[in-house]
Amino acid sequence: MTAISPTASLPKHLQPQRKPRAAQCKHCVIVNAMRRANLDPSTMTLLCESLKMRTLSPRETLFDQGATATNLFAVRAGRIKLIGTDETGRQKLLAVSHAGDLLGLEAAFGNQYETSAMAVTTTEVCVGSSAQVQALLVKVPTLSLDLARYLHLQLAKARSVQTLLVTPQASARLAGWLLSTWRDSRVREPQVRLDLPLRDIASALSLATETVCRAMAKLRRNGWIEIDERTVLLRDVEALTTHAGR
Repeated sequence: MTAISPTASLPKHLQPQRKPRAAQCKHCVIVNAMRRANLDPSTMTLLCESLKMRTLSPRETLFDQGATATNLFAVRAGRIKLIGTDETGRQKLLAVSHAGDLLGLEAAFGNQYETSAMAVTTTEVCVGSSAQVQALLVKVPTLSLDLARYLHLQLAKARSVQTLLVTPQASARLAGWLLSTWRDSRVREPQVRLDLPLRDIASALSLATETVCRAMAKLRRNGWIEIDERTVLLRDVEALTTHAGR
């Protein structure tokens, strides 16, 4: 038996209105580029609605390293981890993407995906084909500049990670990782959800899992963090920043 919505019998003007997709994506590079181009709301909505929506379950793969890059993805909600595999088959966590991030920019250049992408939590993404991306670039010329700015930001983050990895003290590496993850998540409260297994965090920091556990315990003993179930509360951001050398 088909369930009937309690609002279905209401006149159309009294039914709840679905929020336009563009209005829900305040951190999206593409949406913000369209806003700066002063596109009218109806055009923005039309362009956004032309992109497919996809929902990923935890641990579901979005794309594989080495596959032909046919689509660009904009993360709307949730988290996706990017994994690199070297020539020996060893995997390493490279980054975690949050709402507002773009993935698969290789599709704009007809290349292969340089990493694999897997959902950490239930995640929503907007999917645009290479042809759609090219059409957007024509419709919104300033999008090229926004994408270049976004790539520059990602390169700066990559350099920051490389600097972090040469830090000899494990607790300093972990402090830097916690701070970066919090800031990337765009969450106002200083906290980090531990949706990733410790082995992934250890992989990102080039440390053993046991070493990450000891480093976490040290930060906790110092009163700089507090662990509430699966959430790390950053109680002293200034101390963590100093410890991480940032």
